[in-house]
Amino acid sequence: MNKKWTYIAIAIAIALSFLSFILLYTQTTSVKLQNNAIGKPIFPNFADYEIKTIKIIKPNGRIVTLKKNSEWTIGNCFDYPADPQKINAFLQELSSMKIIQNVYVDESELSKLKLLPSKSKDSNSGSEITISDNTGKVIFSIIIGIKRTDFWGDNQISRGRYVYNPSTKRTFLIEEPLDEVNYKSKTWLNNQLVNIKNIKVVKLLRNDKELWKIARSDLNSKFITAGEKANNDYHCENIEKIISSLENFKFESITNPSLTNSYTGLNNPYIVTVESFDNQTWQIYIGNQANDTRYVKIKYTENINSIGLPQKEWIYLVNQNRIAPLIRSEKELHKKDKKMPKFNKIYSFPIS
Repeated sequence: MNKKWTYIAIAIAIALSFLSFILLYTQTTSVKLQNNAIGKPIFPNFADYEIKTIKIIKPNGRIVTLKKNSEWTIGNCFDYPADPQKINAFLQELSSMKIIQNVYVDESELSKLKLLPSKSKDSNSGSEITISDNTGKVIFSIIIGIKRTDFWGDNQISRGRYVYNPSTKRTFLIEEPLDEVNYKSKTWLNNQLVNIKNIKVVKLLRNDKELWKIARSDLNSKFITAGEKANNDYHCENIEKIISSLENFKFESITNPSLTNSYTGLNNPYIVTVESFDNQTWQIYIGNQANDTRYVKIKYTENINSIGLPQKEWIYLVNQNRIAPLIRSEKELHKKDKKMPKFNKIYSFPIS
């Protein structure tokens, strides 16, 4: 009997040893597989696909759609051309996202990291980015959550950002913070409307009447009054503000191109005509005020097309402060007005 129990004890010991080996091997392999993901891109084959559509669903449910045909356009801005440099930088950012930590959380805990999908309509949903190929098939999808921040003394240090891959249902911490995940439609615009250089002549008209005109004989000369008001002297700062605004003429957004001229005031606009020493001509049509902006259309000579301006007659919304120096009356040009902004060429908004 004792001999029998001895054999049974030996058999049990062998079985337990075997199970322990299997369990240890499985755990080791699992850890090895998990560690292999560290430092690797979330989307390793990103460059192998031809991307057609980028859709960003923000936490508030608003959708930004970027589409590529002959060029990238913004669906939410009436298919206005997107800035290709911004698109390429964004795609590069996505393709280079690397995992620095595997995060193990239950689906019930995703809300704490703001990794719930937008369709959940939860206040803790994240920004969802979906990328499709030219067949409409979704090839990549990711939800962007909150940053992970640690404290070092009194300093707050960013350690990355939590993301969730819906296709694999896995959560990661990535090294790229993605600081601008809540993109707006106008984020993707190249808002440099015109960048007029070597200006020769500027004049303001309304109802076919010339209100004022300034000109210079060469690039080294100062602007002086010309045309019907040639004997009048305008304050030099007012002229500087006109030239500064034109040399860095930007817009805030695009409005519906089907708006009528009577609604926008473009049926009776101010017309700023600009001629350059390069034989280029611009006409800036300025309509009614809309909140802090004005409705604006641009026309230009054909030899300007090569610089990449959109060909369609869009209706732009341009900041009122940028427009104000251009539509001052002839009488106002004589005055020195400290309240009128002078535009700094470096910045996109006027600097007082």
